Amino acid sequence: MNSGPIGRGFFAAACVLITAASSFSQTRGRAPDPVTESTKQSSGATTHILYTGKLLGYFRVPDRQPLNATGCPALIDGSQEARQFIDLRNRHRDAILVGTGDNFAPEFGARVFSDVRPGDSKKREAYKTGNKELWMWDATSWFPYQDLDNHRLFRAAAARGYGSVPTDNVGCFLSAAGYDAVVPGKHDFYFGPERVRQLARFMASIEKRDGYKPVQMLAANLVIKTSWAKNHKPLSDKVDPPAFIPWWPAELVVKEIQDGKPVYPWLSTLRIKIAEFDPKAVAPEPKGQNTQKRFSSLKDWIKQKLDSYGYNVEGPTKMHCDVEKEINSITSNAAPMEVASTSRVDPAFLPELTAIESAIGNLAHNKVWICPADRLDPNNVTAPGSDVCREPLQKGKVLLKDNRLEYDLDLPELADGGKDCHYSTLPGQNYGLWLAPVPAKEGAVDPKKSYCLRFSVYFPFFFYPAAVPALSDGRTSVAHYEPDPYYTGAHPFLRLLR
Repeated sequence: MNSGPIGRGFFAAACVLITAASSFSQTRGRAPDPVTESTKQSSGATTHILYTGKLLGYFRVPDRQPLNATGCPALIDGSQEARQFIDLRNRHRDAILVGTGDNFAPEFGARVFSDVRPGDSKKREAYKTGNKELWMWDATSWFPYQDLDNHRLFRAAAARGYGSVPTDNVGCFLSAAGYDAVVPGKHDFYFGPERVRQLARFMASIEKRDGYKPVQMLAANLVIKTSWAKNHKPLSDKVDPPAFIPWWPAELVVKEIQDGKPVYPWLSTLRIKIAEFDPKAVAPEPKGQNTQKRFSSLKDWIKQKLDSYGYNVEGPTKMHCDVEKEINSITSNAAPMEVASTSRVDPAFLPELTAIESAIGNLAHNKVWICPADRLDPNNVTAPGSDVCREPLQKGKVLLKDNRLEYDLDLPELADGGKDCHYSTLPGQNYGLWLAPVPAKEGAVDPKKSYCLRFSVYFPFFFYPAAVPALSDGRTSVAHYEPDPYYTGAHPFLRLLR
């Protein structure tokens, strides 16, 4: 009865698979055979990337999923579409395979348990439905959602974001077919967002054996975002003034953080623009001199100074000292300097040096802190120097990038780290980015004399409730009732090492 749509579903996915393979190894004058061309280039430097989309639950291992099954079956046998796909995939095992969404639903065999039977009305048995989204897994068995009140421990744990599933026949197919990663699509939320995260955890926990491998579900931009249930207008700073200066000096521009805006938790570097030079906006040239050459002399002078600092956190202080000396030298001695000199700056660039002095002075005389704020009141930011925000950011360097002078500060990674070199620098909550002087004595700084940008941090949907991807301790059971669950957490992005 389903042969028509099933055949069409497989045809669409298979065509994508074959076309993607051939597109990397086209031969002049003919369309290549995907098998021979892929094999021919497997020993070279070519990387083949295959992708599929809208599998819609037609591809399953096993074809029907019983209620009490756990893990993936030892014998890889599934729906007709799954068997044909895996056979095709086996000819291209060296290729990277990714899924572009809509994998888990809505086809009937992917969204129901095969052995749940309706109750006998003649015996006055309660009606039962086999739809997967209407069943919950409490680490030992499935139960229908109507019984949730009888599973209070699970209900409390699920409310905190803990939960997984013991198996899924579409997830097992993706593993058996050797998918490296998939992304969720609209139809994957057929079972609700919590089940999507549980499916991601299940696939990340699959062991590499018997033809299976872990599969990561990626969604770096999928975050948990809260909003007011009803229209809510936040109080302005005029109505509810904070205890600090709610901005930064205009000459210092922080690219990654704006007051009141959210950021992602894998923010690793703050880039603070100190100055930007325009080589066309210099003083008129004396006859016979070259503007670009004179401008290059300023950049060479800055670069020479930066190289001498070793690119350390004290760069702003040293740079500020050198710029002040150079300005004093120019203003006290108006005699023209040699353009080719690398130890002095052309006096025509006094305005540029003055702008640098003003901007970098704020960094030289202050430190940068990231301090936590109250979860419900973003104006209630912990002051720098207090017990919970004692140390400023320590790893920084002044850099000259093209015609822009920047101060880059590295954010520390969380101490607990994460699996597979994944990390998070800021767990989801409210923060303040302070520019404040170092306290002369023990204790916090005076907020009234300090600048602060308020910002919040997104909580990645697949991280939640952990701040970084969770690690499995190898246990076979999944105990959702403890703060540190035993499942392996999915990570929503791939990290490139710095």
